[in-house]
Amino acid sequence: MGEGRLEIRANKIIFYESSGPIKAIVIRGRNELALIAELSGEGETYLTVRHFQLSKDQKELSDVTSHPPFVRRRCP
Repeated sequence: MGEGRLEIRANKIIFYESSGPIKAIVIRGRNELALIAELSGEGETYLTVRHFQLSKDQKELSDVTSHPPFVRRRCP
């Protein structure tokens, strides 16, 4: 998997080099969510807040936490 890897499960989020449990999640409509996760990776553990928006065709997920947003495309 590449550096853009992201997997969001019911209670866990997995990035390329870090992963951890989701502590809280807020859903807004059908295509937007924000979450707080406790990530571990590279010898550190930390809390992070992430804000995601799913495109209307559900093929792209944008991490709008940072500017400009980081856009990921759904794997086939």
